[in-house]
Amino acid sequence: MRELNINHIPMIIDTVFYRYNYFDYRMWAQIRNQLEYREVGDNSIIISSKQLKEFMAMNYASEINKVASYGLYVPKKDATSIYFMHRLTTEMINLKYIKLTLDSDKSYTRIVKTLEDEVIKYDYAILKARLDISEIFPEPELQLINAILEELELLKPGVPYFNGLSDDILNKLSRYLDTFEDEMRIECQLIAALLDAIDISLDSENPMLLIITDYS
Repeated sequence: MRELNINHIPMIIDTVFYRYNYFDYRMWAQIRNQLEYREVGDNSIIISSKQLKEFMAMNYASEINKVASYGLYVPKKDATSIYFMHRLTTEMINLKYIKLTLDSDKSYTRIVKTLEDEVIKYDYAILKARLDISEIFPEPELQLINAILEELELLKPGVPYFNGLSDDILNKLSRYLDTFEDEMRIECQLIAALLDAIDISLDSENPMLLIITDYS
């Protein structure tokens, strides 16, 4: 089993800007003035990752170049929403859309205190994800997984993808495991590994999940 790149999972995410954070509100106002967006409720909009990437390059090139020069360690004062949004659009290569919500909570802070230091933490929820299992499992294990997913009526024969709520997919796979007494069977080991891959990729929001495979 190959290593899973978590940044390749999200397709649609949900994140928050804060009205009383200078950079957040500045970016929020600029995005609404400069980009095409879709309103999805009070103070919530959806924009495309492509538009956001172009927006960042146009409005914040100097700030992006500055944080890029730091390498792995970015000082707390520079770990702003500019840094976060830039990372989203460059590292999440399958990200299509971002839902942004403006929050007016005056007391909110992104600073998290640890034993050693204070760090900035940006949270987001995955609304839709993709998992390409052909990037994780080598042959012939992949074809065995395909056969199991067909048996569970998740995959249709010859169709190399399927969509579903992540909880529904996890439940079907878990029930399949429960039918075996011998946990060392190759089928059990592969499905257990697939469950782990899905579990570590997602949060508790039960997003839609697109699973892609390969029949070649």
